[in-house]
Parts: sequence; structure tokens; C-alpha cells
Amino acid sequence: MKIQKKDTWIYSLLIVLLIISVGYYLLDTALFDSMGPLAKNKAVTAATAAIEDTIFAAASQKDTDSLSEIHRDLDGKILSMSTNTKELAVFRAQLTEALTEETKDLRVQLQIPLGSVIGGSIFSGKGIPIKLYVVSAGGLLVDTESQFESAGLNQTCHRIYVTVSIDLTILYHGHTETVNVSTKVLASETVIVGEVPAAYFGTYQKSAD
Repeated sequence: MKIQKKDTWIYSLLIVLLIISVGYYLLDTALFDSMGPLAKNKAVTAATAAIEDTIFAAASQKDTDSLSEIHRDLDGKILSMSTNTKELAVFRAQLTEALTEETKDLRVQLQIPLGSVIGGSIFSGKGIPIKLYVVSAGGLLVDTESQFESAGLNQTCHRIYVTVSIDLTILYHGHTETVNVSTKVLASETVIVGEVPAAYFGTYQKSAD
């Protein structure tokens, strides 16, 4: 009789442990699913800040005037404008190297209050902080775009835009989710002074591969 009671107690304990384990798994999964949008927004914000800081640091060390090729006549009138593709290729390579170095060991810890996950204005920003980690998943792509635009009377603005795309992985208690971050940053802006034929802007716009 004692043996039967002992067996019953063991079975009951196992059932309770199973229920607790399943409940914890379901709650954990539900929390991760509901945290998805918040985690993605925080991951994108953190990665974008790191990317922008790296681009601005690289651009500050570059003579951006060298990215433009300007040909003038003897009177100083602009005959043609173009992007210095060799210098732009060098600039893009430098950016890629700097961004690769910056993001290869990227590991950002994020904390989201439990109340923000549950929802509702009353609980938002309150409760136990839930920790997540964002790490680089590779797939870094860097592209540049060059644009000439009129900047007023006898002034032309040459802008270099950098578009960066990278995959990030969000980690939380064994759960993983990959999110792609793509951001476009104005890396340099050079004002060119000189008269430009009006028809020039009607036909000219260049993007650098």
C-alpha cells in the first residue's frame, strides 16, 4: 500500500513538473513573440547609430572635395561635372572595412520592461526588465550614390549617400530571430561655386555602383 502511495506521489510530481515546464515554455514563447516589434525597433535603432557613427568618422578623415571632378573653361565657367569614380571606390572600400570591423563583434544588450511587452499605457515602461542580445549575423552590404543638385544661383551641391544593409540576430532565452537593417546616410556634401548651363541639370544625375 505504501509503495502504491509513493508511486502515486511520484507520478503526481512528474505531472506537476511537466505542466510547469510546458507553461513556462508557452509563456516564454508568447513573451518572445509579443516582444518582436519592440526588440526589432531597438535593434534597428542600436545598429543604425553604430553605422552612422562609423560613416561620419570615416567621412571626417576623407577629403570629400576629391570625390568631384570639375572641368572649367578659361573664364571659370563649369564645362562638365562628374564623380571621381576611383576616389569614390576607395572611399567605399574604406567604409566597408571600417563597418566590417565595427560590426563583426557587435553585441548589444537590450532591456525591455515586462509592462511594455504586456501592453497598455498603465504598464508601459514598468516591470521587470527582460534582457535581449543583438549580434551581427553578417551579410554586410555597402553601396554609394552620387548626386549633383542645384543649390542656388551659380552653386551646385555634390552629395554622396551611403546605403548600408546588415543582418542582425536577436537572442532571447534560446530563441533567435533575424532582422535586416538598411539605412541610407548622407556621408558628404560639397558645394561647387560656378555657373552651370541650365540644361545640365535637366539631363545629369549619376549614381555610383
